[in-house]
Amino acid sequence: MLIFHYLNLPVLAKLSTELIACFFVAAGSMLSWKPRHLYLWDISGLFFSIVLLFYVDYYFLIAITISAWAALSMGLGLSFILSMAMAPSTFDNRGRTAAFLALGVSLVLTLSLILHYVALRTLHTYALTLLALKLLALTLLAEAAPLSIEYTRDYTVIRDKRPLATLFASWLAFLIIDYITAYSIEVFYGASLVSFQRIIGMSLGIVFFPMIGYLIDRHGRRPLVLVSYLIIGFEYALISAYEGALMFYSIFESFSWCTLTLFFVFIVWSDVAPPETRTKLYVLGFIPVFLGRFVRSLFEFFGITLERYELYPFASLFMFVIAVLIFFFTPETLPSSIIERRRMINYIKRARKIKERYG
Repeated sequence: MLIFHYLNLPVLAKLSTELIACFFVAAGSMLSWKPRHLYLWDISGLFFSIVLLFYVDYYFLIAITISAWAALSMGLGLSFILSMAMAPSTFDNRGRTAAFLALGVSLVLTLSLILHYVALRTLHTYALTLLALKLLALTLLAEAAPLSIEYTRDYTVIRDKRPLATLFASWLAFLIIDYITAYSIEVFYGASLVSFQRIIGMSLGIVFFPMIGYLIDRHGRRPLVLVSYLIIGFEYALISAYEGALMFYSIFESFSWCTLTLFFVFIVWSDVAPPETRTKLYVLGFIPVFLGRFVRSLFEFFGITLERYELYPFASLFMFVIAVLIFFFTPETLPSSIIERRRMINYIKRARKIKERYG
């Protein structure tokens, strides 16, 4: 999705590119890839990013081409790499593993955003960012080792399609609302404010990712997800009542983005499915990104603008409704046996401390 941050495409081009992206992501998930094939995909991306550094003509044609290529690479390669990178993780450390991967990507994106807004070299910035991400993916491929992990076979969530549909719909709804609110801020307060908030949010993510990864492993997935929706809902309600609350928008949104990105992009599909079926499920974390961008572009294409008092009360209510749906229809994907074991360990530790204190 980096292409949409760096290239100022016409609205019609954005709409078509986002639909093409959804198609490529869905089609790519149906292919069967082996790790050795991904080396060719990754090396081709490295070569392509180097070419972009020196190619400056036919800007619009290049924009469309690399947009389609980025969408194709998301479906063909990234879901498999992400599934493979998360495969060695267990229920005990999956949040921290996801946080480590997300932190690496976040560092690259933060530096690229700063470079983009300082140097204003749009195409070159995208090429350098793509080059860095491809090198990161190549490193993951090189470090991948044969798995010798005993997986649990109790994947009850995937046998029931309703939780999967709820997860997909919750992630999609958040992205649609977030992209529309960001578009509203850009229309009424200028692109410079959005750019500044984006840099602040990405920088805060460097701090939030490790903290959230630890909390997700320790206290479970669902409590953090619920808190994220409630926090962003509270922030939208505050903005609807007090315009000055926009100054806190980056903080609350960054926390919610980090939590929901870790959960919906990295963690949940490994929690609910065995390794052999995860690649296709990981695509469910990517498609909503493009659909959310598509809805935002529709607003831009039709010139739809919503005032602060019109948009944010609705957005706030919508986030609270999603939180209720998650509470009632989405199970905790961290197994109860893991939670009970941790409770027992904590109980034993407290008992030992009491015994040492009172003899």
